[in-house]
Amino acid sequence: MTRSKLFALATCLGSVGAFVPRYQHNSQHEVLKANLRKKNIASLADKKNNIDGTSDDFMSTLPNLDLEGLAGQFNLENLTGNIDQIKENVLDGEFGTRGEAYVAAQGFLVLCIVFGGVPFVGDTLQILFGPVLLLIGCAVILKGLTDMGGSLNVWPMPSSKNNDLIISGIFGQVRHPIYSGLVCTMAGFSILTDSATRLILTIVLLYALDVKSEVEEKGLHEKFGTAYSDYVSAVPGKFFPDELASKI
Repeated sequence: MTRSKLFALATCLGSVGAFVPRYQHNSQHEVLKANLRKKNIASLADKKNNIDGTSDDFMSTLPNLDLEGLAGQFNLENLTGNIDQIKENVLDGEFGTRGEAYVAAQGFLVLCIVFGGVPFVGDTLQILFGPVLLLIGCAVILKGLTDMGGSLNVWPMPSSKNNDLIISGIFGQVRHPIYSGLVCTMAGFSILTDSATRLILTIVLLYALDVKSEVEEKGLHEKFGTAYSDYVSAVPGKFFPDELASKI
């Protein structure tokens, strides 16, 4: 065999040898991919079974709702069967003596709440009452702080370092003007920012301050005795002047 033929045969064998490992490598890679795909499918199936089992367990813990029994609690026939009597109740009495104004106010307020404002004057009320209450509240707080002077204390219990009972100035009008000023300020800010959430929280703040003031006044009664009792009798308004509170 000549040298050229040997060289050609070696070249062909080398080419075949180069392709065989690559083919084997590709086959192994495909097998690995297939196995990985099977594992992923099995894992997803296990997760689905776990979720289904958890859902079943959760549903089993829920109380059995007797919807038919719940619906039976509403006796609609007691309402629909007495329409004529209801009409007679509504038409009974003379106009103007049955409390029509209260019903009108109730309906008006419900409509304002549903539609989110007061018709025609809603923006005016917001612009007017918001800043006015805000400024009045800040002024009342400042007046209360300056009248308190050295008796000022952030805690509801009176300090043993001061024995002055402040009953003059704005404290001659209300017993807790700083609290009332704070409520007015927050109410004005709530209206100015058109925030129902802030307004609700202001009502909660008023309740919290009322509870705090009870603790505070108990401590003042214990410290000043009859002097504070006489002050409460002379100034019955806790947060607002007595004349204004009686009208409200």
